[in-house]
Amino acid sequence: MYADGRPRSNSPARRDRIAAGLLALFFGLFGVHGFYLGNASMGLALVMFFLIAVVFGVLSVLTSGLMLVVFIPFLAALGLFTFVQAVVYFASSDEDFHRRYVIEHRWL
Repeated sequence: MYADGRPRSNSPARRDRIAAGLLALFFGLFGVHGFYLGNASMGLALVMFFLIAVVFGVLSVLTSGLMLVVFIPFLAALGLFTFVQAVVYFASSDEDFHRRYVIEHRWL
């Protein structure tokens, strides 16, 4: 119980779906929206996939472009995934967004 008599809630703090959508749209490759929503596993996985994409990019430079066959589709798929997440966040109602992505920690 708080000092003013209000009961404490075990429910996670509400997160703004528009902010999460904008983070997914502009910084989704870095997993920022996952950390914002309290879903560290999603944030870490997206950071890991981005770092793998960077390795593919460096290898494509070192191999005179041979790894571009892997780098471009991999980065495009990662970007498409985060774009779809942003659209889903924007299209959700506030209650549905809070239940799905803040409480249940869904990815999509």
